[in-house]
Amino acid sequence: MKFRHLLTLPLLLCGVALAQSPATPPPASLLELESALQETPKRREEFLTPLTTQVTEPASNMATGVSIDRYIGEADKSPSRRWRNVMFVQNILRTGDPDVARPGNPGAVLKNNRSMDLGTLPARNITPLTAATDQFILYVESGAGRLDDATAYWDLRPGVAVLVPPGAMHRFTNTGDAPLKMLILTQALDPGFVPRKDMLVRDTNLMAMSEENVHWSNMSKFVFQGNDGMAGGGRILLVFMGPMTIAGPHSHVPNTEEMWVKVTNGPALMQMGSEIRPWRQNMGIVAPPNGRTVHAALNTSNQIQHWFYFGAFPPNPNAGRGGAGRGVQPAGPPSFAQQAAQRSTVAGKPLSTLPPDAYRW
Repeated sequence: MKFRHLLTLPLLLCGVALAQSPATPPPASLLELESALQETPKRREEFLTPLTTQVTEPASNMATGVSIDRYIGEADKSPSRRWRNVMFVQNILRTGDPDVARPGNPGAVLKNNRSMDLGTLPARNITPLTAATDQFILYVESGAGRLDDATAYWDLRPGVAVLVPPGAMHRFTNTGDAPLKMLILTQALDPGFVPRKDMLVRDTNLMAMSEENVHWSNMSKFVFQGNDGMAGGGRILLVFMGPMTIAGPHSHVPNTEEMWVKVTNGPALMQMGSEIRPWRQNMGIVAPPNGRTVHAALNTSNQIQHWFYFGAFPPNPNAGRGGAGRGVQPAGPPSFAQQAAQRSTVAGKPLSTLPPDAYRW
């Protein structure tokens, strides 16, 4: 036993010595190389085209100098103000200079329109009968109600859109126990603009899709166009996206006004240039009109979602859907989009047919 212990002791002492001896340093050349890599990041030049795809990504927001939050507005972050006596409105976007080269306040980027708001009429409330001083387009988001002009009335439900020209008498009634919520787009009118004489009501639930797979994933219903009395040569669409889809990022040139407001409440993202933001219900954007900053919607949910859309573009006869030609349609047979809109147009019913207690709860 003693002999065995004597043999083991030198081995233990040798192990302790090896453990305490300093590690052999790497060659100096390796340290110099590692230091150089840390101090000098290797970046591919932006103008270098990848040889495998022959495609380059658009300029980043840092390169263009665009502050995308200037082009975003949200109703939930806006104070409420009274409208039509008993209705409350919260601003989403409003008039302003959209030029990316000039500073401006967040949300103040509309040029063809005065404002985009969310209106809320409390349950069982009635607004006064009044004449419109502006032209506005409303889209029912939720709730149930009635619109009348003192002669005829129209039922309001989600998906109903109304064009109210200046001078038209109108009154809103919430006939349900939940708030009646509507998106309200107030248009800026040029001096030579001739408005229509009557209100135009369409139930978009009865409307066929007029476009499919635009920018990869956008499916659109054409709600109001130039021949319907839209101001500024623009048009109103509802744009739908299927579950887990993304629209193709694209940009718009100066003098374009393209506005998107999210109607549905599912999770989604917006891309504007090299940044993304959550896209919540009643949150709107205007695409920066510099021809460089791309925008797109990403539906990250497992449900169909849709957006309220306004677009007005500068004249460009060679452009496709994303270009011009969104104003007055040329003469000739009605297009499929016009036929779909006509089929969804709702005629007013005589106000005299309502029961005597229709405005009493």
